[in-house]
Amino acid sequence: MVREAAGPAASPRLRGPPPAKAAGAPTPPGTHRPPPPQWCEAKKVETDGLQVASFGRFGLRGLAASSSTTWRGDAVKMPFDSALRVIPLERCPFPDFVDGAFYDRQAPEMKMALQLLHERSKGPESDYAPYLAVLPREFDSPAGWAPDELGQLQYPHLEAQARAMGAAWGETHAELARTSPGAGVSRADLDWAIQCVQSRLFSGPYTGRSLRSRATLAGFVAVLAAGSVATGALEVSQGVNGFVSALLFNLIYDVLVSKQLKWYALLPLVDLANHRTGSPSEVSYQYFTDEFTLEVGSKCAPGEQLWIQYGEKTNDQLMLYYGFSEEDNPVDVYTFASLEGRLREQGVELTEARRALLARAELTEGISEAQLARNGFQKDTLQAVRVALASDAELGSQGAQVVAERGGAESERRLYEVLVACAEAELAGKATTAEKDGELLRSKSADVLGSRQRWAIEFRRQKKLLLQEGIRNMRKRAGL
Repeated sequence: MVREAAGPAASPRLRGPPPAKAAGAPTPPGTHRPPPPQWCEAKKVETDGLQVASFGRFGLRGLAASSSTTWRGDAVKMPFDSALRVIPLERCPFPDFVDGAFYDRQAPEMKMALQLLHERSKGPESDYAPYLAVLPREFDSPAGWAPDELGQLQYPHLEAQARAMGAAWGETHAELARTSPGAGVSRADLDWAIQCVQSRLFSGPYTGRSLRSRATLAGFVAVLAAGSVATGALEVSQGVNGFVSALLFNLIYDVLVSKQLKWYALLPLVDLANHRTGSPSEVSYQYFTDEFTLEVGSKCAPGEQLWIQYGEKTNDQLMLYYGFSEEDNPVDVYTFASLEGRLREQGVELTEARRALLARAELTEGISEAQLARNGFQKDTLQAVRVALASDAELGSQGAQVVAERGGAESERRLYEVLVACAEAELAGKATTAEKDGELLRSKSADVLGSRQRWAIEFRRQKKLLLQEGIRNMRKRAGL
């Protein structure tokens, strides 16, 4: 349950709300300490052999082993009530701070951001003041970058996503200022809170109250039913029926309803762990003990960084929501801003009739949001381009669904020739090569680059390497 997507699962195409969690971007000086031990003790936050440390050339903050440790259980445990959390169907908990109707309309991520700002407004009186004090003062999501800085990504798809995200933040702030002027939340305040949340939020299935509280409720219902029978207010059969009905309601809730609901939480200390794809880890809510836990299955030497996996996240997601990209990310994809334009360059024109055909076959996104993985274009794009390349006679005799699945040897060769040419044209259109980007990052001048420029160069380099690998694998597959 490691930093699941908040709300509907976010696809690599970045639809819907952001994926939950991250802490991967370089952290400003002065924020390398964890919440103080006395605060962790008061909140009953338990850790096993962990400490906060800085890593690498640019001082990335994360968690390190304080001794040679192999975790077979929980590296961190935290009571449910010690976390900042948003639970389903909960009304605005601070109507004196923001308008209740405005709060209720927001997605869980924005509700958590408002909760963070509410706690910060309390100053030292907040129970979470020690946690707030160690949060980064600045973030660097591309949503806040200037147009020329976004251009350094050399990736129109993410540039568009970042502009849309920044605009959405602006609209939310305008509504907040209109509905809750007394909150005194500036645009910079809201941007900070949103980035805190989208870079640290965990989520998971909401099962309602813990087993302990369910048992307490069952006991209460049993005592109430027995008392009612003893006083003659209810017959024995009525008391038993009421008790059984209460238990059945709880069972139905756990089995059916809770699967549709999620909790969202900020977990102090846990949210300092950095991401690496494939790291064995799980953040979850323990129903029987009413606590959140971080479970890891790796061994660390003293001072070595503890990695966890936020989920299978593409570099698009990591960069947009968390402010960093992962080298050789095995699940990364390259999303074409206009595969249709690239196809047109290869003499493949999508007529209105073909567009309608693709729409009926539910293959439109294979063109409009085409994705290239390391082993080549994804299935929906292969299917859509097969339909685009097919003759009217083939489509008339076989139908779009059959044509989309797989053609003969010659048509498949033509398919890959076209797609390889599209990917090569995309790569050739970049302002720099992956090799040049790598040389720049290895040079002495990299030390004087701003963090945005450095992350942009590394991000675009990874995308170009992915394109190169995808092209090689497609050529090999088709014997080109």
